[in-house]
Amino acid sequence: MLSRSVVAFCFALATTSSAQQQGDALDNRDTCAHRVLNCDPDVDHFETKVEMDHSSTVDTLEYKNTYILLDQTWPTRGPWMKSTSQKIVFVRCGCPVPELSADWSEANVIHIPVSTVMVQMPDTLSKIYLMGQRSKVVAVESNRYISDATPEIHTDIRDGTVNRLDLSLNGKPSTRVTLSFTDGVFDANDVGFRLQLVDDNDGIPKTLAETECIFPASDDPEPLEAVMERAFNSSPGYVETGKAWVIMKGDATATPSSLSYDIFFANQLPMKLTLQGEASTCGGDVKFNIDRSSAPANRPIYYRLHELQGGFPDVLIVQPRSLGPLADDPKVKARLFIDSDPGEKTPLGRAELMKLMAILLGSVETGNTLFDSIEQRYGEAKALAEKASYRPSVGKPGTWNEAARNSWMVTVGSTYVGHFLRDANVEYRNIDDSVNKELCGTGCGACPSGTSDTRCSAPLADYVRLFKSADFWISGGIGANCWSASCNFEIDADTLLDQNRAAFSQFKSMQCGSVIAIDKAHNGSGNSYWEMSRMRPDVILMDLVQLLHPDLGLQRETVFFRLLDPPSNTEGLPSCPVSSLPVSPDDGSVHVTSRYVVKTDNMALDSTVGAPHFIVLDQLPAASAKIASALGISEEDFDIAMVNNERSDSSFNVDVTVRVPKCQSHSCGVDVGQKLNSIGSEEIERALALNGVMVNQGSDPTLVLDAAGDIIPLADLISSDSVDQSEPEPKPAVPNEPAAVDKSNEVLAADDKNDGLSTGAVVGIVLGVIAAFVLGMFGTYKHAYAAGKSAASQASYGQKEVTGSDSVA
Repeated sequence: MLSRSVVAFCFALATTSSAQQQGDALDNRDTCAHRVLNCDPDVDHFETKVEMDHSSTVDTLEYKNTYILLDQTWPTRGPWMKSTSQKIVFVRCGCPVPELSADWSEANVIHIPVSTVMVQMPDTLSKIYLMGQRSKVVAVESNRYISDATPEIHTDIRDGTVNRLDLSLNGKPSTRVTLSFTDGVFDANDVGFRLQLVDDNDGIPKTLAETECIFPASDDPEPLEAVMERAFNSSPGYVETGKAWVIMKGDATATPSSLSYDIFFANQLPMKLTLQGEASTCGGDVKFNIDRSSAPANRPIYYRLHELQGGFPDVLIVQPRSLGPLADDPKVKARLFIDSDPGEKTPLGRAELMKLMAILLGSVETGNTLFDSIEQRYGEAKALAEKASYRPSVGKPGTWNEAARNSWMVTVGSTYVGHFLRDANVEYRNIDDSVNKELCGTGCGACPSGTSDTRCSAPLADYVRLFKSADFWISGGIGANCWSASCNFEIDADTLLDQNRAAFSQFKSMQCGSVIAIDKAHNGSGNSYWEMSRMRPDVILMDLVQLLHPDLGLQRETVFFRLLDPPSNTEGLPSCPVSSLPVSPDDGSVHVTSRYVVKTDNMALDSTVGAPHFIVLDQLPAASAKIASALGISEEDFDIAMVNNERSDSSFNVDVTVRVPKCQSHSCGVDVGQKLNSIGSEEIERALALNGVMVNQGSDPTLVLDAAGDIIPLADLISSDSVDQSEPEPKPAVPNEPAAVDKSNEVLAADDKNDGLSTGAVVGIVLGVIAAFVLGMFGTYKHAYAAGKSAASQASYGQKEVTGSDSVA
């Protein structure tokens, strides 16, 4: 058997020879696709171009005839983000590399379109597959986070078309051994330890070989991998493990010793073999802690890219995270392209980065078309949210694993998630970054948790105080460090509540069954939300609009989000403090609604976190019962909500809606309506019990709505009743004169036949215009307003239904 040293030498010689034959090029000039012959530098070789309108990370995307300059920078998102910028020179395949200024001397040169790619993360992988470039993917770090969103990916990995870098050549996970020391210290050059290779196959440990003494504190210690190679190379089973790499960390002379070694084997160390430590014969007294595991997928062995059957990939598409200690390879570094979407601030900014992927792959037309469609649908979803009647308040995100530790991750309003909440037309307390500083500390980038400038960790008690009255809790059950595989579970409200019943039972969203989870698209291998969401913000926004604005009456099936069923174990869980009346009255009932202006300009703000109106919203659940009692109605028949219209820093509008049950006529609502007009402002102000807050009735009329969608202003009903009560008795019939005949139907029929307009028709039109104007002024009353189907009752007005101009398809 050849020794491993000889094999390694032969491999190195072959690699050197191959590199020399290819001109030692670190870039992909020799393997790119669709090569231009006799490249003319005076000809524009990019017929279709990309324009970036939403990305916040692209500083420069400049087209020349034969190359494109890309300069990107992005803010850090925490310690996991290892790079915050990149410069790329895209050169048309077959054209020479241009001479550029010193500013571009460190830029990676990628010849496009590329022939083959290696991909680090699944969301990037999905972009490539959706652009129809499946055949160009030759390797992935791992299949850990890949869901079934693009099932062909699993097929390609299973068939070996796509290689996994976290597996050895024999298809088994490679081995990682971590060596650390729990007691003792290497405080001198002659204090050390040795490693032993032990065969424990039959339960009786047998030492096969041991190393020489290793002295970590010596001036020039020999690399551990070299010592292991010399000692274990001839041991049965060990040679199959292949090459070993060792990462040494810590200080050998510290007390206690912080020294540790990570030993990575190219292949799997046979299960019967273990490493053990011994120190007494080397002058040491340390105790060993040796752990064996499969090499984690976030530490793939990138040298395997040199061994791929089709050669080293043209480009390695990664995210701005560490590639691990084994990626320090000149060709790896030279061919990196960073898919920087974690650094983007907006949903459309993240999605737009698919255009850069299109430049790499030679699919610019496809990339432009895909994004244009996504952009249009996102805009449609945003416009639909703006038509909602009310603006619910939300808490985001929810992290049950952190609640158990008495802390809570709070999303910063200016980030990617914050933009979704803005465009979904909801109230989020942290939408302003200054609020995040009040809540979490000294700023968005220096939060107490130190994890990220997109989130910060607040004490759980503070979070409960500020968000317990939120109408919805989004992302229930998703932890701060939850990624695709670890989030692969289907959460339910009972499980969520049990994580911290004392805290979670205080949330209105838990009490009222309005917790939203992101687990609808989970499956056996991952959650496609994490894989697909960055390039489908239109789907995410539409999911949110549907769940957060039920008054819009959308009937589509959500994709990523779902509303959890209320918990079945309600022990210690208060009942829902508010009533959410249906969009339209049920058969046999009417709704009476009146609008009020809440003014906060005189409210004391010393202890306020967030905009002043949030203090009022916090009080609405408790105030509802008091207002209902003052009106003499059941809490179940009362609803109060913030109106979706313009809000200033010092005032906003709320609608009070009262259901009148067992009622077939608009007139049933007169008594409640009059009481609302009489005491509504005073009772709302008293129930809120906030110093400096004033409530006035709005200028819009109080309205009465029936199950058919017909709306009549309360004032008209009162006026009609007065007319009925004062109507004179009919004159007695004149003797020998025929009784009067009601010919109204004949008149109407005749009017329909005439080209001109009768007096009755003119009156009907005028009344219709007045009704339409009233509805326009008060055009946000739940779905009846949004759908534009509000109309005066035919019985009262003798006119056809009026359809508003702001109808929602």
